[in-house]
Amino acid sequence: MMARPHEHPRVRLAAQLGLTLEALLTGAQLPATPLGPWDRWWIAYRLAVSVDRLGFQGPAADAGACPRCHSAATALGSAHPPEHTDTLNGPCPRECLLKWARRIRSGVADPHPPWPRTQLTLIMIKPGAPEALVAQVLDSFEVLERREQRLAVADVRRLYPEAYGAAFVTPGMPISSADPCRSCWVTTLTPRR
Repeated sequence: MMARPHEHPRVRLAAQLGLTLEALLTGAQLPATPLGPWDRWWIAYRLAVSVDRLGFQGPAADAGACPRCHSAATALGSAHPPEHTDTLNGPCPRECLLKWARRIRSGVADPHPPWPRTQLTLIMIKPGAPEALVAQVLDSFEVLERREQRLAVADVRRLYPEAYGAAFVTPGMPISSADPCRSCWVTTLTPRR
């Protein structure tokens, strides 16, 4: 079943990133949330803050990661600052990281209970994205502002650490600093159906 935009696995992870940042800024305690080791790494990498400073409650959930990947994700996320997966010594034989990245990028509904809808979010539309799908997703929101901009390689790596290695963001590849990206500020205060 395809997920509605606010139930998408990446949206859930982005919501956890927002809660984590808010807790860091306010000193609040994060609620106990089942986060896998790659989820924790992704949040740490995006915030450029080591996992041990983020205040997650309890150990990382298994979430389909083998012991090797659990250790690797924990080590990458615990570095000061957190390290990218490009530093790993080859892929896991079980492809745990690849399976995790595919799951959060898929349109399949997350098995966890849905998060509350966010009231304001930024949608980045990559070059070459299917226009019909973009229109379908944007039709679920009230678009407040649209912009086109070029992203630096460092921006692409920070925004999409789970999807692109260093080779992917070089000139001539699908995402590079030469390719314009579109961004839309959207709200779900008055979603259209």
